[in-house]
Amino acid sequence: ALLKSMNAEVRVRAVRLAAVFGDKAAFAELRRTVADGKADLELRRSSLAALAEANDAEAAKLALALLKTPPLRGDALRALGSLEAAE
Repeated sequence: ALLKSMNAEVRVRAVRLAAVFGDKAAFAELRRTVADGKADLELRRSSLAALAEANDAEAAKLALALLKTPPLRGDALRALGSLEAAE
């Protein structure tokens, strides 16, 4: 039910929680949010952070691409740093 909420922040929080438990569909949804240039900036930030926290295999690729997006550059660097530290 939370995954279908009309409130985007509720959806992202539900997806983040699902990702904590290893839900592959949740990871896919977080990746889509991060890659969507039209998505809310804060949602993209929190989705990237969730992927990095979960050591998602594709998070580094997304973070590298975001280095070209000035408002998300700092978030991308933090994600890359945490992913590197986890290795």
